[in-house]
Amino acid sequence: WITSTASTTSMLSLIMWRLANAINLLLISVFTLIVFAMINVHRLPLSTGLSKTAHEDILADEVVLERATGTTKDLWMNKNGKRFHYHLESPSTKVIARNDQNGASYFEEMEEMRLWMQDRFLSSSKPTQQIRFIQTPHSVFDFSEQKLKTENTFIALYTTPGEVLSLYLKPEQISLRGKADSFDLQMEKDGANFSAKGFKAQIHEPGEDQ
Repeated sequence: WITSTASTTSMLSLIMWRLANAINLLLISVFTLIVFAMINVHRLPLSTGLSKTAHEDILADEVVLERATGTTKDLWMNKNGKRFHYHLESPSTKVIARNDQNGASYFEEMEEMRLWMQDRFLSSSKPTQQIRFIQTPHSVFDFSEQKLKTENTFIALYTTPGEVLSLYLKPEQISLRGKADSFDLQMEKDGANFSAKGFKAQIHEPGEDQ
């Protein structure tokens, strides 16, 4: 995940996150190379009669590097002088490496993922915010692209009081909801950009029965 550099705190957080991420990926890369080497040594015959196609099939293996349950992630980003909070939950995740002729790529697969995103803060007499809620049965985070990809995704926009991210949203706070064929969240230095394909939405008035 990437934060913006709107403040010194954000810059230090970004540097520390990138350093930790780089070290983590380096360790994963070394471990992956060892694992793939062991797989290939085990599978390759002693003879050199292996065809190019068969060799590419061996290199296309997928290795699970880590499994976890009850995963939670939090991200804070500063944008236009405001601090935005994202919170993600998944009961089951795994980090995988996929190897091909171009080398290893790393992904995190998350099942039954839920994501709460502070979308914007509204100007009113009382602090008010919009929270975007995302729920999907399966999602994948691509480390190289810094992109979260989902399919068959439920998306809802809530208008709630306060400026602190709330995970307990009420049906009557929904202003928009619907389902998308796919939803992508791209992490950038100046914030997160998202796009939805095949999104069919329903608009609700505040306080309307759902």
